[in-house]
Amino acid sequence: MTNPNSDSNPESEDLLLRVNVQGSDSLTAAITRAVAARTNTPVADLPPLHDRIDPAALDSLVDHANRHESPVRVTFRYYGYTVAVTHDCCVQLFEPPF
Repeated sequence: MTNPNSDSNPESEDLLLRVNVQGSDSLTAAITRAVAARTNTPVADLPPLHDRIDPAALDSLVDHANRHESPVRVTFRYYGYTVAVTHDCCVQLFEPPF
């Protein structure tokens, strides 16, 4: 989850892309497709997402929070971007300031 003492503060970064995950789509697929689209990189050429975050744990946390209507936001870095995932299955892609 977001660490308030972290250097990554998505609210102060530029939102590049927002995707709402629906239907049978997975968070992992939505995240990698968003980064691939933004960078014009084939999904197969991206590094494995599981090197940055445990996809099963992320899915479980978001699913649990969604079912219990508990707000949660998970942020992590992936392929040079800050990715934020919320309890309502929204994936946001931010470009951190340099």
